[in-house]
Amino acid sequence: MNFKLSNPTRLYFGDHAMSNLEVELHDATRILLVYGGKSIKKTGLYDNVIGILKNLDKSVYELASVPPNPTLEKVYEGEKICKENNVDYILAVGGGSVIDCAKAVAVAARYEGDIWDVIKHKVPVSKKIPLGTILTNSATSSENNYYSVISNTKTEEKIGWAIWPLNHPEFSIVNPKFMVTVPIEHTVYGIVDIMSHMIENYFHNKDIDSPIIAIQDRHLETMLKYMIELGVQLVNDPTNVELRESIAYIGTQALSTHSRHMLEGDWACHAIEHAISAVYDIPHGGGLAIVIPHWMKHVIHRSPLKFEMFASNVMNLVKGDETDIEFGLRGIMAFIDFLKTIDAPLKLSYYKIDNSRIIDMVEKSLGSQSTIGKFVNLNDADVHDILNACL
Repeated sequence: MNFKLSNPTRLYFGDHAMSNLEVELHDATRILLVYGGKSIKKTGLYDNVIGILKNLDKSVYELASVPPNPTLEKVYEGEKICKENNVDYILAVGGGSVIDCAKAVAVAARYEGDIWDVIKHKVPVSKKIPLGTILTNSATSSENNYYSVISNTKTEEKIGWAIWPLNHPEFSIVNPKFMVTVPIEHTVYGIVDIMSHMIENYFHNKDIDSPIIAIQDRHLETMLKYMIELGVQLVNDPTNVELRESIAYIGTQALSTHSRHMLEGDWACHAIEHAISAVYDIPHGGGLAIVIPHWMKHVIHRSPLKFEMFASNVMNLVKGDETDIEFGLRGIMAFIDFLKTIDAPLKLSYYKIDNSRIIDMVEKSLGSQSTIGKFVNLNDADVHDILNACL
């Protein structure tokens, strides 16, 4: 097994994490502050950050109202601000959507062409404006990786893109106390999103009998088990800082380089969810809560052994007088019961989505590929069946 492992983001975690902001921004002069809605103003975090920047005598420009599914239009807006004002640093304050948008703005500001061509991996780039983040909701791991997802509302495309190591934030501040005011609905979406990244990587195409791959599998299983235990507790006690702290820590690891290296995860569920939310603009975590169980039921018959491991090592079930598939299905049902417990959506009808655009969603799931998924290859008929089951 040969690999190069690097996760260059400097991660500052805990109560005193904000004390590192001044050092990190020492050489910056003109900063673009990127954030979402009104929540950081309600909590006082906006005033706190602005106060620090003003005390440091920084010129501050703002890109506000980044939507939950960050759009290309908002990226263009940030790019324009950066180029017109010679911005030399970007500070994203928010959750994964804000950070994803900021990553695209950082690259767009140093690129003379259309950033959409970069996002669609049509052209290579090697420059960006430096980027730091202050995380306010644990979900995507974007604070600690090189991934970003941007939606093009005109073409109804939602594209995940990655440039290693360019898209890594230079630093990220993770203070769990900033997360206690996150609404319960978004808390649930964050829990599902964190778990989805580990599930996508857990169902990989590598040899599960390889000891070094088994180490990665056990690592993911342990984090998933804790997410199930802690997720239920957090939904019932959302202002508990210790619970927020534990989930925030797992969140930083869920899609970091360390947790996914050596593995070729499946990622079909994300492709299908991106297609759904490209058409209907639903919350990413909500879409994943719907898609993942139906994907599991659809593919278990093609590769039951990993689902047997999932039932035993993640859902803590004991196999009785039953086949591997029967045991694996029981594990899937236990996972669905967990989703019900945290009140996650389980059907697209929750968002008033019917079958009127199912063909469009199938096509957008596959894109230019004939199949998606590394653990189990899915063709258009498979995706159609999964989407139908999701309705």
